[in-house]
Amino acid sequence: MSHHSANHFRFIERTGFLAVPGVYYTEPIHLGRIPNATHWVGMQANFTYAGADGGELDVYLQTTLDDDLTWCDIANLHFLQVSARTLTAASSTITLGAATWTAEDLAIADNTCRVGLIGDNLRVVVVAGNDYATSRLVVDVVVR
Repeated sequence: MSHHSANHFRFIERTGFLAVPGVYYTEPIHLGRIPNATHWVGMQANFTYAGADGGELDVYLQTTLDDDLTWCDIANLHFLQVSARTLTAASSTITLGAATWTAEDLAIADNTCRVGLIGDNLRVVVVAGNDYATSRLVVDVVVR
């Protein structure tokens, strides 16, 4: 992970996500402490698909409220066999008591995000459903 500024983090920049068919390859990357008074988190994933690869690719943004003991999905970006650039944002601006949801780990629906709590740590998890040996993925996260 590289740190571009106080609020911008490049979690992933790599070519080749190798997955055994039927067994998912995950790569969690820990951000560490995020700035105080964070109100929203934006994530952008740039996926460059190489025609020889196949399957689906999911990028999850997760947070934790218990010092990394359990992780909860706050966003998912889902890619098929096509190059794409996708954005999502999650906000912590809620009415207390109004946002109750089940904490899920790699289970949030495709291409969704949640409005609710943002913990003091974030991570990105990539799940590759097949061999992506030549495709490229870049994931940036901005906190404000």
